[in-house]
Amino acid sequence: MLDRFDGIKGRWFLTLAIVGLMVLAGYFIVPSAKEKHGKSSDLIKPLPLISVTSVTPTAMNTQLELSGIVKPIENTDIAFQVAGKVAYLHPSFVEGGIVQKGTVLITLDPFDLTAAVTLAKAKVAKANAELEEEKAKASVAKATLALANTPSSNPLAKREPQVNSANASLLAAQTQLHIAQENLARSQYRAPYDALVQLRKVGLGQVIHQGQALGRLANIAKADVHVAIADHQLSLLPELPISNVTIDHHQVVHTGRLTRSIGTRSTATRNATFIVEITDPYGLRKQGKRIEFGEFVHVSVPTKNFKNAALIAHHMVTEGRIWTLSEQNTLRSMPVEIVGNQKHEVIIELPSHHPILLVDKRPEIVRENMAVNVVQSSLALSPFEGHSL
Repeated sequence: MLDRFDGIKGRWFLTLAIVGLMVLAGYFIVPSAKEKHGKSSDLIKPLPLISVTSVTPTAMNTQLELSGIVKPIENTDIAFQVAGKVAYLHPSFVEGGIVQKGTVLITLDPFDLTAAVTLAKAKVAKANAELEEEKAKASVAKATLALANTPSSNPLAKREPQVNSANASLLAAQTQLHIAQENLARSQYRAPYDALVQLRKVGLGQVIHQGQALGRLANIAKADVHVAIADHQLSLLPELPISNVTIDHHQVVHTGRLTRSIGTRSTATRNATFIVEITDPYGLRKQGKRIEFGEFVHVSVPTKNFKNAALIAHHMVTEGRIWTLSEQNTLRSMPVEIVGNQKHEVIIELPSHHPILLVDKRPEIVRENMAVNVVQSSLALSPFEGHSL
């Protein structure tokens, strides 16, 4: 019985030993299998997915779309160089009136000025007679000296100082006559240019003094459009002056030239202010093309010509770089210059004219030379020109 019990006990010990060995083997073998399985998973991990767009750079000329305000190229305060009584006012000499160059706007009573001219003419006649008299006396003096055979070098004996004095008196009288005639001409104030009457401060019959301000004119032969341009847009401007600048206001279109900067910055925006010159803003010669001073207008300014430009979405540019797809299906970054901004797109200039595959959609984290799979590719963008910034 005891021997039988010992046999059974031995078999149980053997069974327990075998199970223990199996557990220990599983403990060491399973992690190794897991490790091998993990390595296999890494080897078959899928590549990141991207979509690309074929972009062909093209020569391009853009437009800076700006706004500006129309201002007079010059203003003139109306004043007379002589005093007098206002005898005539032109019917168009009212605020808002338009007059052409040379139009007589104001006339002073010419009575006093005409009398001054007559008096000056009399003085000239008298001085001329006195000169002739002195010349005659000088001739007599010279003849007398010759008959007496007493030649003299004394100027007084020949009455030379008297003749010179008479000449000076005639010259002074002629100068006074010229001044009187100029003052008579100054009794009329003529428009110095095609003008808009901005202010009138005189009435008919009013007595004015010399230099008194009677009104104000604005030149309408030309006008200045003051345009604000931001710093990032200044590099887009070609060399000044820039022709073919379009000024549009409610479908009234003028063409002008961007000529210069005023040399100061706006205190509010720090933008630079440039001047666009236009001709005949009030349409004196171009009927129906009137743009008034103070109006806000739309201004289109041609920019530089870009040789290798492309129009792409904003999100494709990150910190001045774009991502492209190489022939080996790997990602490569490329620095680009943004030459213009639109509402949802930017205009970039590429280093060359060769087409590129531009990455449109990509993972959030990418790196240089990262292998990828392309899941979508759109057609090449068509060439374009004349885009607005």
